[in-house]
Amino acid sequence: MARRIRGDLETEPVPVIKAHVVKAPAGASLIEQLFARRETDGAVAGTLEPPYKPDIMIRLWEMSSTLQPNISALVTNIDGFGHRFEPAVDLVAPDAVTRVRESLRLELIAVEEAKIEEAKVRAAQIDRPKNGKPTSPSSTSTPFLDPPEVEDPPDAEVLVRIEKLRRRARVEWSRLQSFFEFCCPGGSFVALRRRTRLDLEITGNAFWEVLRNPEGLPSRLVRAPVASIRLTPLDEVSVEVKELVRVSDLAWEWVPQHRFFRRFVQAESGSVIAWFKEFGDPRTVSARTGRPYKDADELTRLEPGAKPATEMIHFAIPHPDSPYGVPRWVGNVTAVLGSRELDEVNLDYFRSNSVPPLALLVSGGTFKKNVVGTITDFFDSKVKGRGSTHKVVILEAESQRNAGGIAGPAPKITFVPLRDAQQQDALFQQYDERNADKISMSFRLPRILTGRDRTLNRAVAEAALTYAEDQVFNPEREEFDELINRRLLSELKISFWCFKSKGPATRDPYALAIVIAGFGKAGAITPNEARRLASGVFNIDFPSLRDRWADVPLPVLLAQLNNPETAKKLLEDVDRGFAGLVDGASEEAGEAPLEPKPGPDGPRRSTGMAVEPLRGVGEPAEEAQSS
Repeated sequence: MARRIRGDLETEPVPVIKAHVVKAPAGASLIEQLFARRETDGAVAGTLEPPYKPDIMIRLWEMSSTLQPNISALVTNIDGFGHRFEPAVDLVAPDAVTRVRESLRLELIAVEEAKIEEAKVRAAQIDRPKNGKPTSPSSTSTPFLDPPEVEDPPDAEVLVRIEKLRRRARVEWSRLQSFFEFCCPGGSFVALRRRTRLDLEITGNAFWEVLRNPEGLPSRLVRAPVASIRLTPLDEVSVEVKELVRVSDLAWEWVPQHRFFRRFVQAESGSVIAWFKEFGDPRTVSARTGRPYKDADELTRLEPGAKPATEMIHFAIPHPDSPYGVPRWVGNVTAVLGSRELDEVNLDYFRSNSVPPLALLVSGGTFKKNVVGTITDFFDSKVKGRGSTHKVVILEAESQRNAGGIAGPAPKITFVPLRDAQQQDALFQQYDERNADKISMSFRLPRILTGRDRTLNRAVAEAALTYAEDQVFNPEREEFDELINRRLLSELKISFWCFKSKGPATRDPYALAIVIAGFGKAGAITPNEARRLASGVFNIDFPSLRDRWADVPLPVLLAQLNNPETAKKLLEDVDRGFAGLVDGASEEAGEAPLEPKPGPDGPRRSTGMAVEPLRGVGEPAEEAQSS
């Protein structure tokens, strides 16, 4: 109590309210842990420390309700549609002969340039200066501003090369199919890509361990745990390697280069588990100590029992100040943490029910003994369910008595609802919405892909999806394809085929029908190909037609029908195919085959005899040319 003092007089006591601030115990927050440096991992093996701790980034992703749908959209749309193999040169295209001839010409130019360069090197070795030092390469080798003149390969050589390419294409196709079907133990290559993309978008890094077969070719791809992999600085000594460089569309050339490699270490709790070398490093590296050796014999002699290190491919979202990658959303870490804290505040509010729905006020009296307990038990257990309807609670209160023991006026009991004081909805919803927008902006994703927009019409939705495909998903696929083609396929000695990631296929029946009709009129597809595409529109299997005209583009087919001679052949072909179908159905039903009906030139056979090719396909007949 304090007393109000006026002059020399002391008046009545005045109540004083004291405020006490209760603080939560101090501790490192997630954001502090994220930016903190962990000295133990870097000190164990001399590795570089990542800018942001991968394990903390994974925890943030686990607890965020906004990161997960954004990253899932990237994983599905970039790496979820599979892949295909495209030929470097389409040998059935109209310009196939021209492209093969040009490739042969470029190969001949490369051979002539190599001969000229070799002659210059020999001349430099012979014409040494008096001091005995060889002439510097810059004075003996000059760039080929004008390529050597070579003659175009003759047609016979081009045709022989095309036939060899066909055989090699079949062999390489089989090898590619076998590799990508079985390169991932316990899963598919698509599943490996999806998990790799998940690691890459969460932490900014992803790793593949590459295992080779006894022939030295890559045979297995294994995802490495991103949270435990660390990088070493680049080695101080460069290593001469031979890399494959394309000379033409169909040929590669081994080019010597000097590269600085780094090594990788897997460590947990300060203990080194294994060492790895960078993919393409020709050196023998110890998996136990990470020390490079000349060959496997030297490794066995100096480190008995140690195995050679396998190779590692590092995927990273580039960072200008670190060899590690950095996730796209790292600039919005505060938004991720803010939304999480907001969810926890709302959860605590609803759990604790900070403001009760009802207050019981007693004035001018007091409750009898145990009345408070009776009221609490009544509301906890006896007013729940349908059987509690019309139940009544009786409250007894006593009047307050004065100093002489005389009872005062009757006490007053009032129930006061507190619904107006209660929070009717979650707190800070606009703040949470803005955080979600900022995180999606980090990935440049439209709201429709994360399920957050419910007001879009079809035109706006298609425009948003087209933007995401052109600006986000397809560039990421092309970057991944470039890595596979330049690094993995070259190690597999594949030169004719290129790896190509698939994008989303059209699932709109109306749009697909328009595409099929347009391709058919333009002659880009045949009737049988149109039937196969139409199966996806109607979700019905349309069997292929067995007649030859069904494998001819529609414009060519219509041109044949305009010629009486070719039209007659086509009608005979159709009748033979129809009779064959009817005979097959009759035989399956146990009936006798139908007799062929006589035509204008005699009986038409219903057997599968060879039919003359259509006029206009291959070498046209004189009648077709005249018409």
